[in-house]
Amino acid sequence: MRVIGTDYGAAAVEALRAVVSGLKADDPMASVTILVPNNRAGIVARRQLAGGLADGPRPGVAALHVSTLPRLAEQLAAASLAPRRPATRPLVAAAWRRALTEGVTEQAALVRALVGSALDSELVKRAAVRAHWRERTSAPSMTRARSSRASSTSSTARTTAAW
Repeated sequence: MRVIGTDYGAAAVEALRAVVSGLKADDPMASVTILVPNNRAGIVARRQLAGGLADGPRPGVAALHVSTLPRLAEQLAAASLAPRRPATRPLVAAAWRRALTEGVTEQAALVRALVGSALDSELVKRAAVRAHWRERTSAPSMTRARSSRASSTSSTARTTAAW
């Protein structure tokens, strides 16, 4: 693994092109993975490299994998986690919609009790998903402090009330 510092913009694209070109010098089909901070940066990198690695008649580049770090971790862990799937946003949203509709968990039952007839509202379902991600991505020290102070029911009530 190499880390190369560069300015933003054209200088960064040229540095990336030079590194990928160097890695593929002996074998144009060699697999190269580029880690980017977000999907937008990945799209920009892929589009810039689609023009080719050097001036010449052959545009494009083969065997290039552009990924964010969380996505790469999901892909590397997928075999050992099978048949479970990563908790992607669409999967979590579907799970919450099902739980709220069927009332299958203690948290879903609490939400049903709090919102009553508004449960069919798409806004309530979206709020449950947002609260889930907010709770999941909060700082670990805050999560530990929260869980030591209260039971799961009151923690869920605080999360629900935060909507």
